[in-house]
Amino acid sequence: MAEKVITINDKEVVFKITGQTPLMYRSMFAGADFLKDFMNLEKSQSAGIAFESIEFYQMVYCLAKKGNPEIPDMDAWLDSFDEGFPIMDIFPEILPLIQANFSVAPKKKPTRSKK
Repeated sequence: MAEKVITINDKEVVFKITGQTPLMYRSMFAGADFLKDFMNLEKSQSAGIAFESIEFYQMVYCLAKKGNPEIPDMDAWLDSFDEGFPIMDIFPEILPLIQANFSVAPKKKPTRSKK
């Protein structure tokens, strides 16, 4: 589990990701694939290619909903930010959060028991 609190327009928002997040994302967004969408966004961002921003909003919302299950539906939540939702500022801040959750842990060398 990874968590980060970001202040957006004077409002603290908790973003959280766990191993269950891709399943939550799939159920929230009609079968969307979190890992596939994330990898596409990551590739597009690193290549400087334009991409559909809806995946940005869906991922950010899913992580916020995971951090606070009491937030309203996505449309109402996004509208709750008086000065708009600065997706281009927020996504780079939560990118490492997502990457850390899906990185491969280093393999431990097997230990030999002494006889």
